Amino acid sequence: MRREDYIILCQTHPLPVFFQPWWLDLLGSNWQVVASKQQDKVVAVWVFSLERKWGFSLIRNPLLSPYLGPYFLFEDIDKGAALADLLKQIPQTDFFQVACHPSIVEADFFHKNGFIVEEKITYRIQLNGKTEEEIFKKIKDSRRSLIRKSEKLLTTSSNLDNISSLLSLHHETYTRKGLPYPFSSEKLALIISESTDQRQGTFLYIDQNDARGFSFCPYDQQTMYLLLTAIDELRKHPAIMSWLVWENIRKAHQMGLSVFDFEGSKDAGIATFFRSFGGEKIPYFSFSRTNSWLWNLKQKWLR
Repeated sequence: MRREDYIILCQTHPLPVFFQPWWLDLLGSNWQVVASKQQDKVVAVWVFSLERKWGFSLIRNPLLSPYLGPYFLFEDIDKGAALADLLKQIPQTDFFQVACHPSIVEADFFHKNGFIVEEKITYRIQLNGKTEEEIFKKIKDSRRSLIRKSEKLLTTSSNLDNISSLLSLHHETYTRKGLPYPFSSEKLALIISESTDQRQGTFLYIDQNDARGFSFCPYDQQTMYLLLTAIDELRKHPAIMSWLVWENIRKAHQMGLSVFDFEGSKDAGIATFFRSFGGEKIPYFSFSRTNSWLWNLKQKWLR
């Protein structure tokens, strides 16, 4: 499918923000898309990022895109046939991995086609048909108490003037854990700025004497995603992140969005924090397949 045609398609179908051409362009990835038709209309697409690294050809989710891959534009279709059609159009690579949107539940299809299936977990709050009070009551008592106290003490802002200083907190989070920083701070600043300009992202921060931290949540027509957060370890008010998350949930509800997605975490402590907001545990799937013994050897060596 040509990019031009996909851009037009995105104007008539509410695809998730991570599937949007402007988002993929900002990431700088070599993104491509294939489409499947039934009864002469496009019923499904598969967006993928193709890269070359160390001489290997790879397909995998680019950074900052937790969900990508296949997506159904309609429910009343032959989904198995659509997936088969999409998969045969994707180029053969040494390594293939995709973390799919939670709406993709066809794990059996991928297993039958030689993929390793990994179940991941996110937490989602359903906002539709609920009042703010009902959403708040679902939050754990101790978390609600922190939020109530912080309402009088903490003030959020969305000004982007000091974004570089705030993003350094995200870098420091990786440094404390002894991990290499995989992002470009300049690229992050551009993505946040462009998302807010497109009215598809919210950047909130707190910068007071005893509290400093931020959150970035991109959103689409249905869902807001908690994508980036960081706090200053030297100014770590106990309620800072609780207040930032609650402010984002409130904003999503006020905008009429259907879902607030915490976008999962492998860290047990962070997962516990997410659960305390009353979100429903939702599985989503990652599928991988290796077509190169050299790539397998490299991966084993890195372990």
